[in-house]
Amino acid sequence: EGFRALSNRLTGPLPTELGLMNDVHHFEVGYNSLSKAIPTQLGQLTKIARETRDVTTDGGLKLMANEFSAALPTELGRLTKLVEQFRVGANKFSSTIPSEIGMLTAATLLNLIHNKLTGILPTELGSMLGIDDEFDLRSNKLCNAIPTQVEALRDGMPHYVEWSFINGNDLGTPCC
Repeated sequence: EGFRALSNRLTGPLPTELGLMNDVHHFEVGYNSLSKAIPTQLGQLTKIARETRDVTTDGGLKLMANEFSAALPTELGRLTKLVEQFRVGANKFSSTIPSEIGMLTAATLLNLIHNKLTGILPTELGSMLGIDDEFDLRSNKLCNAIPTQVEALRDGMPHYVEWSFINGNDLGTPCC
């Protein structure tokens, strides 16, 4: 079972009640005009995992290309069964990356591109050993050195994994 509402011209905030759904294996609301904060209740969708019954659908949490703003909820770190994609790129998040995102250790893809995320990369992102597709943090406002744990994760990944976190950031320069 999944919830899919891609490119449906949805507007306004995402209802908090969506976090109460049981047995949701993928949650996709990308390419709409949803706005305001992501409800913390989405962290209760702890059964998000690989969608095994429909091989044409990638599992995961896909909230990309909307107008979500504020902070990424730390509660999303509870989605520890997530074994596919964590996509929240192309929104308007203006916070730091929560260290709890590093708890998504089985996620194969992390995409946070084109937001306004600030601060340093959490060392906990180095725990995301399931990454085998993409680790993309481009076009944010990240700064400071790349943590050694994240560098070690990158160095241990297969060569085909797309790693992008330098472009559009100030990594390597001190945070102001």
